[in-house]
Amino acid sequence: RLEQLSLRARVSLDLWIGLHLDTAREPFINALDTYEDYWRFARSDHEDIFIIRITNLFTQDKRTENFRSLISAAKKSGEIAKDILGACNVKIVALGDLPQRVALIRNMSAAHQHRSIKRNELFSRAKISLNLMTQYSDTALELSSMLLRDIGHEPISQSNIIKPADTLAELLNILEQRQASA
Repeated sequence: RLEQLSLRARVSLDLWIGLHLDTAREPFINALDTYEDYWRFARSDHEDIFIIRITNLFTQDKRTENFRSLISAAKKSGEIAKDILGACNVKIVALGDLPQRVALIRNMSAAHQHRSIKRNELFSRAKISLNLMTQYSDTALELSSMLLRDIGHEPISQSNIIKPADTLAELLNILEQRQASA
């Protein structure tokens, strides 16, 4: 289940990046301009979805499915090798205060929509970038893979998953072609 949540978070991150970066949007500027409100809300929605999902994966709240709870339960049950659990803890500790900083964004922006501070300013204060979010997502996928392999399951290969950025590019390409022929 954590693998699925990690992959879903990554899909939202990839779509958020694809709709956020000028270099990704440039080839499709006409389609994006024609449906400007839709794309603006789609980008914002994927940003929020990613932030909520990744925060939940690394929370310490026992009411959600998260890596810390799984590692704690696996430690008690002995189902996962101690060296794997240790390596997972090292990866989580290496995140430093990133989970708390992203949780702040989740709490103030995505979940509770606290609008006394602009989202860009909140990201700046929390020292969060898209690159850092990608690394955070990579850690979630690595943890999922390590834990699954240790119990004899093969993780879902990211190469077998439809790349959301490619799908987005295909969709925008179709819209561009329709726009040109109209």
